[in-house]
Amino acid sequence: IDECRTGRSTCANDTVCFNLDGGYDCRCPHGHNCTGDCIHDGKVKHNGQIWVLDSDRCSVCSCQ
Repeated sequence: IDECRTGRSTCANDTVCFNLDGGYDCRCPHGHNCTGDCIHDGKVKHNGQIWVLDSDRCSVCSCQ
């Protein structure tokens, strides 16, 4: 599945969606300075932040 084309990605700010096998990555366009922040469940997560899902305490997410 290409999350970038289907609109399933949550790339925020000035990042660009880059499709990967089994997921996607939000990257800064060449020559730009991005914050690296992510959007998860409608809330901003900061670059480097790690959290556990309320719905699945065994899953760990990170914003990178």
